[in-house]
Amino acid sequence: MLHVDPHQRLTAALVLRHPWIVHWDQLPQYQLNRQDAPHLVKGAMAATYSALNRNQSPVLEPVGRSTLAQRRGIKKITSTAL
Repeated sequence: MLHVDPHQRLTAALVLRHPWIVHWDQLPQYQLNRQDAPHLVKGAMAATYSALNRNQSPVLEPVGRSTLAQRRGIKKITSTAL
């Protein structure tokens, strides 16, 4: 219903003629369950911002200390080996 292009948006007159508005008394009378308790929203927002602000840079170590390098037995190439 809401478009970026203002020419494609509904006008107030069209909204007032929409079946949801005109026949509002025929809509289901049940309400959806909402999880909008303030403490739940506040906790979710805190968790989101905490995750976004967490330092995510990996800890880099020398290649020779890796398990794969140790298994392969990497040795430094010397000028005599050429």
